Amino acid sequence: GMATLTIHHHAAKVLTSDAGITALAKHLEPQMPGTSLNDRRLVAFELLTNPDAHRDLDTKAGKKVGPLKPKVKIHLHLTPDSPIARMEGHGPVTTAWVRHLVEHIAGGVRVAPVIDLAGQAPVDAYEIPARLREAVRLMFPGDVFPYASSTSGKGDIDHQVPYSEGGATAIGNLAPLTRSHHRVKTHAGWEARQPFPGIVIWRDPYGAHYLVDHTGTRQVTGNTVGDRRTAPQPVSHAEIYASRILLDYAA
Repeated sequence: GMATLTIHHHAAKVLTSDAGITALAKHLEPQMPGTSLNDRRLVAFELLTNPDAHRDLDTKAGKKVGPLKPKVKIHLHLTPDSPIARMEGHGPVTTAWVRHLVEHIAGGVRVAPVIDLAGQAPVDAYEIPARLREAVRLMFPGDVFPYASSTSGKGDIDHQVPYSEGGATAIGNLAPLTRSHHRVKTHAGWEARQPFPGIVIWRDPYGAHYLVDHTGTRQVTGNTVGDRRTAPQPVSHAEIYASRILLDYAA
């Protein structure tokens, strides 16, 4: 008895509609305690699209849900003199399309300044502040585990050198991972370091090294199959330096 509804429309309008559904779902939480956000999103979608849905929109505080005017943040990655931009969560678009979006479609557009990815101040805490988290997401468009394909932007932000072991909450020690890859790194003997921000060197439990950057994954050293380590050793500064030499050669 399940069905799928697909809506094909302008990307900005789809993002706005999605944000509106999520906003109404959050308003419905007092009426639907113990339910997941996804369950409430389905109810919100029904309320917004079906005039015969009669759920009372009064919250426990006695306030009605007013007009929904969600704000949508769109990240556009642009290159000088290129006619193509990348819109996060959507894909490549033309710069002409972007101009049309700003001038004619999206009302109340506010262009935010570019975040200085290299100028983010570290914090002396385990929790990652929103601005630093956003900078990490912009630096890494997807999961940085070798050969990973997730670009959802909804996973974890990992301290590559654990905070409990002196790792900084700073650019150069933070990178996104899905929850499953985060657990693999934590419990299965994988280690990661950034010799410089934006380039991640991984070492698996058997000694193979991988380079992960914005172009994908490259294996730069092989496994030591004949002499497998029973326990991974910490990655030294000498190994990181040697890996960087290998990376330059591989590039």
